[in-house]
Amino acid sequence: MDTSTVILLKADNYNKDEIKSRLVEGFRQLGGISSFISPGQRVLLKPNLLMPKSPEFNVTTHPSVVEGVAELVLEAGATPAIGDGPGGTGYDINSVYEITGMADVARRLNLELVNLREAGSRSVQHGEREFFLTRVLDRFDKLISLSKLKTHSLTIFTGAIKNTYGLIPGFQKAGYHKKYPYMKDFSEFTVHVYMAVKPTLNIMDAVEGMDGNGPSGGRTRKIGALLLSEDGVALDKVALELVNRKKRTISTLESAEKLQAGNTDPYQIHILGAKPEEFDIDDFRFPKNPQFSLVPRWVINLFAPLVWVRPYLQKNLCNSCQTCAKSCPVEAITMVDNYPRFNYHKCISCFCCSEVCPQGALYLKRSLAAKFMR
Repeated sequence: MDTSTVILLKADNYNKDEIKSRLVEGFRQLGGISSFISPGQRVLLKPNLLMPKSPEFNVTTHPSVVEGVAELVLEAGATPAIGDGPGGTGYDINSVYEITGMADVARRLNLELVNLREAGSRSVQHGEREFFLTRVLDRFDKLISLSKLKTHSLTIFTGAIKNTYGLIPGFQKAGYHKKYPYMKDFSEFTVHVYMAVKPTLNIMDAVEGMDGNGPSGGRTRKIGALLLSEDGVALDKVALELVNRKKRTISTLESAEKLQAGNTDPYQIHILGAKPEEFDIDDFRFPKNPQFSLVPRWVINLFAPLVWVRPYLQKNLCNSCQTCAKSCPVEAITMVDNYPRFNYHKCISCFCCSEVCPQGALYLKRSLAAKFMR
């Protein structure tokens, strides 16, 4: 496999002019935006818009990053549009665009905001996996992925690879969580999705990220970086190096290496700009309760009654919005007296409920036996 180039830039804040200046520098080191975008092309900008949260919560890609990229695409003579499919099935896309700041960007630059759910879907075959992607992709010549550096309760880390999962329309996301409930299986599936859509360019917003119980309930962490690469796998590898001092293994990168989706070998990744060791990110917390990646599945199944990770409710934070119940792929959540009740016999530990809870009212609890497994 050829070497991959990752541009790693320092970016201390979300000032729009400074973000654009960093992006211009990043594109310059990649050969200029004209190396990727031609005049007259239509370009879909795909940020991470998990839920309707304002930018300061760092759940979503910051609008300054999206606006900076959109302006550069316009200057290249192409036509950008913004589109994503939020994680929770109960979210209204218009409110998501308004609250995340994407609607303001669209108004300032006269951009289209794409509704992925209303566009329909088409079947895609990649390797042995068949799945559905939004038909919106058929309208565009190029795709630029604009991910956010965050942890993730199921896959441990979410970045460029996982960001493409948002191109699966609405309710079908939950179906794939049901079909691939184990972390390794789901991670491999997301790599197939990434390879099928293959973004023209991957850009990561890591000015501020999230650690702990991500991708929505963690704590904000100042990272101070922007990353750009044609290779989303290599980009995720470098981004992880910024925060992963203990060199923890990540299942999406393991799957990407197995499927040869991109470069994971540090000797095959050429980093330009800053160096990872220049970023002093101490005590970055990965999720405490992921599935047991180092334990054989037959062992987990054998001791299943004793080994579990389950979502639990912090009742004082719950506002009875029902997003968790609407998003559960196996209908293991019902509303009783205006609060969610969990059927743990049906629960598949996909943690979708925790992921999409807008109030951060769900936490993951380990059994005593599970605390000894990794």
